Amino acid sequence: PNEIGTLSRLKTLDISNNALNGNLPATLSNLSSLTLLNAENNLLDNQIPQSLGRLRNLSVLILSRNQFSGHIPSSIANISSLRQLDLSLNNFSGEIPVSFDSQRSLNLFNVSY
Repeated sequence: PNEIGTLSRLKTLDISNNALNGNLPATLSNLSSLTLLNAENNLLDNQIPQSLGRLRNLSVLILSRNQFSGHIPSSIANISSLRQLDLSLNNFSGEIPVSFDSQRSLNLFNVSY
């Protein structure tokens, strides 16, 4: 639900393996303390919100095994604290954004299908 964006002190959000469907709420970008977001293995679809790039403390982002489509948001590459990014097994189209060329902190980058 959109109300999840009001939990400004939340550091870890794990909503994996719940058969959640629909969009990933853009209000997640309000979670300024968030360091880990795991929404793996759900039925989430549409596009990943560009606004997730505002999560400046995020170090782990796992959105694998969903039904996301469209382009991978270039804003995610601007999260300087990001260490692990797993977007595998989705339905993305297009190229990996050029902005990832300057991302130096990643230890894991998985966009396989």
